[in-house]
Amino acid sequence: MKESTSTMTTKEKILVEALRLFSTSGFEAVSVRDIAGAVGVHESSLYKHYKNKQDIFDTIIDKSAQRIHAIHQKLAVPNPEHSTLAQEYKEMSLETLGEISSELFLFYLRDDVVGQFRKMLTIEQYRNSAVSNMFKKIFIDDALQFQSAIFKKFMDAGTFVKGDPYIMALHFYSPIFLLLCKYDSTSDNDLEASGFIKKHIAEFSSHYAVNPED
Repeated sequence: MKESTSTMTTKEKILVEALRLFSTSGFEAVSVRDIAGAVGVHESSLYKHYKNKQDIFDTIIDKSAQRIHAIHQKLAVPNPEHSTLAQEYKEMSLETLGEISSELFLFYLRDDVVGQFRKMLTIEQYRNSAVSNMFKKIFIDDALQFQSAIFKKFMDAGTFVKGDPYIMALHFYSPIFLLLCKYDSTSDNDLEASGFIKKHIAEFSSHYAVNPED
């Protein structure tokens, strides 16, 4: 899903090169001059498109959020705000659930924008408290709250066993987060990673999903 930089506008190239630099060196270590040099323009040209480095960073955050929202819509990721969520789960096969989870995992791992964005926050979280809070919010707290809401809906509808939805979300998300870390520095093990995700979903469902025949 990589787009050739030759077809991009200067404004788009600035984001691409800035994100690449941020994801390898961290936000603080990269200067506006570094970004302009990577794009092949003068600093003055860069300021025609963005106010400063923070403006570039904020735009990257917005673009990443848009891509995450788009993939959730494309894969029909369950939404805890929908009243039909429990029924949707009942009608969803374990194989389908595994496929959705696998595709979502690979998106967060390999997507040109979101993958590098995650790496950028991972690096910078140890140097910048605001970025650290952002990393925890996006990739830990929001994910756990979202999944907790889904599992509570499942429990209320009788499709999942009763329990603490937050602990259930921890059981679900922790292995996925660990696998992201495991495969972050590799580029040729996607099939293996996808297989682990599907096995994890199957094992998780065997513990928490209520068998309708019981």
